Amino acid sequence: MAYSRPEVVSAVGGVIGALSAGELSLVTGRGGLSAEQLRDGLVGVEDRLRPYPDALWSWLDEHLVLVAVEGTSPVEHETVVPVWTDEGAARRGLRLRLVSVGTRGFLDARIVGVEDVDRVPEWAGFTGVSADEPAASLAMPGDNAVPERWRPALREVVSRLARGDFDGLARDGVLAPVGHPSHTMVRGGLEAYPDRLVDLPEDWWRWSDLASADHGPGRYAVVLSLWTAGQSPSRLSLEADIDDRGADDVRVQVIGAHVL
Repeated sequence: MAYSRPEVVSAVGGVIGALSAGELSLVTGRGGLSAEQLRDGLVGVEDRLRPYPDALWSWLDEHLVLVAVEGTSPVEHETVVPVWTDEGAARRGLRLRLVSVGTRGFLDARIVGVEDVDRVPEWAGFTGVSADEPAASLAMPGDNAVPERWRPALREVVSRLARGDFDGLARDGVLAPVGHPSHTMVRGGLEAYPDRLVDLPEDWWRWSDLASADHGPGRYAVVLSLWTAGQSPSRLSLEADIDDRGADDVRVQVIGAHVL
């Protein structure tokens, strides 16, 4: 697989976020279902679609099953994710095709089918973050902190996110292009959080983790806890890929933003 788990969860999040906001045009076409076909598949639940509750993301990150699609090169994958409504998990699921697009390899999730699914017991009882006040932090120090030479680049990216420079980050290739589901998911998630994002403190790196990514030499997956005006750190986390080309050439690509 040529992409990391955070990328997969981010791509799924873009689709779910667009659907729950009624923005079908963001996730239809481009080799998947048309808007009309998607509406037909969602009959009975389309008006009740909701974003995933926060706890479900961790469950998906651990249990999402990806199946390689025969005859595709580069290899594409498919997975089935639940549709969520105001009553919880529905018995309808989205079949998503995961495709790498663009020169920077942003992961795109395309809806290629809507099908019946069995409810999973672990889905019951998930609740979201209150929109009235920030919740207590659940962030924990990381096991494998990011190297010192990466920290200035990551700090600058977070600073620009805190200033709301989403379009500028997209132009610089740090964030997916405007209109891409991943861009919408990251921007929507940060703007909807019930507390204001702020710059990282001096010792932020203690709440970071990294792992080797499946993109070849010099590529790494990074998870950072983020700080807000009322939480230090907050329940927000940022997922990014690092492309370390040596010397001072360290490139950051934001993959997703989620609530722990």
